[in-house]
Amino acid sequence: MNKSEMNLPAFATSNPMLSSVTEEFRPEVDSEMSLLSYWAILRKHLILVAFCGVVGAITAVFYTSRLPNMYRAGASVAVIKPTKNTQGLPVNQTYYSKRLSTQVAILQSRAMAKKVIERLPEAICLSFFGRERTDVTAGQLLRTISVAVGDGTDILYITCRGKNAENVAYIANLYVDVFVDENEREIKNAQDKLLNWLKQVVPNLEKKIREKRDILIKLQQEYPEIRTYNLEKEGRAISRVEAAKSDLYELERSMYDVKLRYGKCQEVKKKKSLEAILSSDLFVQNAMIDDLQKKKFLYENQLRDLKTRYKPAHPSIKKTINNIAQVKKQIFHYAKRIIMQEEEKYENFKSRRAYYQKKLKELEEQNLAFHQKILMYEDINAEVAALRDRYNDYREKMKEYDSQRSYQFDILNPIDSAGIPGRPFSPNRTQNYLVGTFLGVMLGVIFVFLIEFLDQSIKTVEEVQQLTPARIMGFIPFISPKIFMGKTTHVVEEKENTNVAEAFRAISTSIFFAEEQTKNKTFVITSALAQDGKTTIFCNLALMMAKAGHKVLLIDGDLRRPRLRRLFELPQGEGFTELLRRDVSSEEVVHKINENLSCITSGKIPADPYETIHNSHIKELIRELEHEYDYILIDAPPIGITTDALLLGKKLGGLLFAITVHRTPKRMVKQLIHRMQTLDIELSGLILNDVKGSYSSQLSYYNYYGLYYSKSYYTRGLNKNPLGRNSKINPLVDNTKKS
Repeated sequence: MNKSEMNLPAFATSNPMLSSVTEEFRPEVDSEMSLLSYWAILRKHLILVAFCGVVGAITAVFYTSRLPNMYRAGASVAVIKPTKNTQGLPVNQTYYSKRLSTQVAILQSRAMAKKVIERLPEAICLSFFGRERTDVTAGQLLRTISVAVGDGTDILYITCRGKNAENVAYIANLYVDVFVDENEREIKNAQDKLLNWLKQVVPNLEKKIREKRDILIKLQQEYPEIRTYNLEKEGRAISRVEAAKSDLYELERSMYDVKLRYGKCQEVKKKKSLEAILSSDLFVQNAMIDDLQKKKFLYENQLRDLKTRYKPAHPSIKKTINNIAQVKKQIFHYAKRIIMQEEEKYENFKSRRAYYQKKLKELEEQNLAFHQKILMYEDINAEVAALRDRYNDYREKMKEYDSQRSYQFDILNPIDSAGIPGRPFSPNRTQNYLVGTFLGVMLGVIFVFLIEFLDQSIKTVEEVQQLTPARIMGFIPFISPKIFMGKTTHVVEEKENTNVAEAFRAISTSIFFAEEQTKNKTFVITSALAQDGKTTIFCNLALMMAKAGHKVLLIDGDLRRPRLRRLFELPQGEGFTELLRRDVSSEEVVHKINENLSCITSGKIPADPYETIHNSHIKELIRELEHEYDYILIDAPPIGITTDALLLGKKLGGLLFAITVHRTPKRMVKQLIHRMQTLDIELSGLILNDVKGSYSSQLSYYNYYGLYYSKSYYTRGLNKNPLGRNSKINPLVDNTKKS
């Protein structure tokens, strides 16, 4: 056994569950615990939710009592579909579905409602609508009528709703009667219209057929071959067109070279020079031009030779020049002849091309015109055939007119008439009561979560852990003064086996471990505000540590509102104030509570408690007392009201901060922890107080494990749960396996 285990009480070393409390307890919150958290919120405000549910139920009862009794009666009529439509064709399902929708629309039309109103008795109008028949509108009647088609059937259900049972049955039956009568009247009118239409359309068809046949005869006379026209003849006509196209193409190919030569001739004519004629490739291979060019070259050489021997006026030179001119003239003359020949050749080709083009166009126009006549002939022939078919069909319809009633129109067959209803269908009281109660409960739930959302106090361990990394020493359940007879500061003495006592055992275990780690025997206990239960925690923790066999000294460090003397019923006299001033020794102010527990009261309240603590040698005084005691617990004033606790924490260390769940403001805790960090004051741990079934995963776990030890407390006849009426745990159920 190591040193730390020897200094711990027996229950702390033998119970692994308690020893695990000293570790940082931060389990992950799973979905199951989240649901339990929501359930805990609802249980906490169960009275509010129940009250809202009762209010909703009462409201529903009052609202339902104000509603009039409503009756409904229904009649049904079968729609027998025709075997054929008005064109004599079979009726398909899509067509018939549209016909059913049409019948429903007719029943719900204002025209049908007006016809029903015309046949309503005056007495029913007065009793049902509260007005005379002439004042009843179609909209008023339609608001009481509903029409539906039976699933998978051809049956129409007409239902009437109203305050009078006899009237709704009468109106429903009357609606069916009027609907059937109007349908029969429409059938007769439609038959008459159809017959009249057939009598008009058949002669018109005869006239059209004669006109079309006359056109066909005229076409046959104009184009005799139109009757014998076939694909072979059409192919021959196309072949003639293709042959003309081929001839034109070959001509244009031959014309290409001629066109090029014609262009070169035009260039030579435009320049009108001997050089242009001699340089053009039109005359390069021409024998006559070549001979004349050679003769010109010889004369030019002869002229150059003569000019070297004679003067320019010499007859030989003049003769040679004259010969050169004659040769040039011959070249021009011969070139002109060649150009004229090329132009005539080009014009000849142009004439031939125009001829072929004209011939091709005429063939194409002839084929197109004939083909159009063919198409016209075929279209008219087809139209005549269609008109003849329609004519024959209408003649057959006229013959079958007597049997049209059986297949061209819907036949309505009434099935069930409306009976007088025995009881109202509305209001549905049971449904209204349930809905009202449900809405009230939902409103209560919304209020509950709104209250929780607006509550800015500390509610869960997670919120505390977000504010500070300091360890959580433990959780103190809600200590009811009624259950513990007002002795909340002596719970561990009065009821040793309760879960409250077990909570203080867990905190004392955490302090034992903290002392082993920090070697600090002195702990200053404070809270954010007054009435946070720090003195209750202070006293019970001291009693528990003393029961564990440790010598514990209690010091009432609240020099502004001391309570320790009254709680332990000690005599009034000198105390902590005088000890700080060194007016007395520690032996003179220490009161013996029991064998292991001693106490120093506050003594006389000083004028300035802060100055008294600040100017004293409190650190040396406490270190002297630590030689005599195992643990020293100092009850300090609230840290959110005075600075005395901060000063004690700064000088002595071991500051324990008590936070009351659902009371201590989160913002204040954040500010106070920031203030401690700024002043470099070490926060040894946190104690969560007044846990009443909180919905944190950690607190829920604590309730489980604390209840395991408190079962004997409840079985001794105490019928209230010290965890609070909102605790998640049923105190009569053994939760040992869960812990």
